Amino acid sequence: MVRVYSGILRGLDARMLTVEVDTDPRSFGFYLVGLADHAVREGQLRIQTAIRNAGYGLPRCRHMINLAPADLRKEGAAYDLTIALGMLAEAGYLNGAALSEYLVMGELSLDGRIKGVRGILPVMELAAKQKCKGVIMPLDNAEEAALHPEILALPFEKLHDVMLFFRDGQSVIAFSKPRVDQGQQLLSSEAKSSMDWRQVKGQALAKRALRIAAFGQHNVLLMGPPGCGKTILAHSLLGLMPLLTGQEKRIQAQLQSVLSGGLEFRNPSEQIPFRKPHHTITVQAMVGGGQWPIPGEASLAHGGVLFLDELPEFRREVLEALREPLEQGYVVLNRQRSSVIYPARFVLIAAMNPCPCGYYGSTDERCTCSENIVARYQRRISGPLLDRMDLVVCMDRVKTSEWKSQTTEDEGNMPTPTRTREHLQGGLLDDQRLERSLNPACRQTLDQMVEQGGLSMRAVYRLLRVALTISEIEKAEGIRPEHLMEAYYFRHPRMLTSPSRQNRHQSPPRI
Repeated sequence: MVRVYSGILRGLDARMLTVEVDTDPRSFGFYLVGLADHAVREGQLRIQTAIRNAGYGLPRCRHMINLAPADLRKEGAAYDLTIALGMLAEAGYLNGAALSEYLVMGELSLDGRIKGVRGILPVMELAAKQKCKGVIMPLDNAEEAALHPEILALPFEKLHDVMLFFRDGQSVIAFSKPRVDQGQQLLSSEAKSSMDWRQVKGQALAKRALRIAAFGQHNVLLMGPPGCGKTILAHSLLGLMPLLTGQEKRIQAQLQSVLSGGLEFRNPSEQIPFRKPHHTITVQAMVGGGQWPIPGEASLAHGGVLFLDELPEFRREVLEALREPLEQGYVVLNRQRSSVIYPARFVLIAAMNPCPCGYYGSTDERCTCSENIVARYQRRISGPLLDRMDLVVCMDRVKTSEWKSQTTEDEGNMPTPTRTREHLQGGLLDDQRLERSLNPACRQTLDQMVEQGGLSMRAVYRLLRVALTISEIEKAEGIRPEHLMEAYYFRHPRMLTSPSRQNRHQSPPRI
């Protein structure tokens, strides 16, 4: 009996798969057990044909293949190469002991060629943990394998090349590092973001909010009439955000590997993810899902920006599905036999019109919507989701005088925050940090905001995070009352409620 090892994908992780191959000359047949789906069971025809076309013959006997552990479902054709090498080793063509020191992944064609598969990077992580010699993989996966230099990658194009490697010790096909010019890609992205920022005239309040959001990783809701610059400002946020850390780049690469892999793999490099799904997106496409859960837009935006344009047009169940990722930073997809966790810590930038016609609250006085229509339109955004928005900015169309008075010096006075990703604390604010940041005057101001403003506990926590970010931008020793006032102002916009409630929330409580 021969044992060959591979990996079973479970989210961004991989579990060890043991392929046991045994033969019995007293009978004839091909039997595959171990909770395999149709694609794996159909592989017996591909495997036998590929072995024959590669120039090797199998003995006429009973071939028994067991995929362990038996309680985990195996899906896809990624185990074709693993089963084929196990059968060839059992037939005497390979040394089974040498083969067991590697992990094997690959799909076989009928002519013996090895096709690319999904999830090579998680399998390489598993090989590093198990201290294997390397990973035998398709040549199509060589580019993504170069992103994990800690483990030896052995890419092959044909089954015959793998046989020569184990039998004659021929060297593996050399492959190069990723072809993407990361520096040039990052430079073009920053240049585009800087250009987009300068295209917006005025909107000083929105630019101030976006700088706070980029520095402290806060969620932003931009509300205003059509053409006031909401979309351009959202795209320009990339130019203000710090670069990805090594861990975030590795997670992005793993997400791309699990989602596509092979020839469709896209090297994420240092470019900050920016995902802009259409408002017709489904829940499964937004947070991930399917019979075999794959990552959605929320996970693909990990470490970057998720931009939802025309927010009220999204389905309500899609928006409600984002509540847990916004709070926890990850997505949990539960299925009958397993549970998959995908990371989803991103900055949410949402843009919307205040009413169906788009001009409610604008100085142009062009709104034709009644108060009931405006209230019904804005109620498409639920209170729990709105409570997770740290900064809400109500924009208006730029006046002609402001357009002409805008100078290039003012436009260029937008410094990129010097904070790095390592300094961003996305978790809870500990009590000791709050004790150092809040003085007695700030505590009195905060108590009055809670009493008069009707803030929830989540709103208080998020308000303190924004105030702490403002204090760090201004390089203050701690949070000051004016920082709390500014953070409170961003949580109470003037166009989110009816006129009676506007008067109540238009200004912060008097201190």
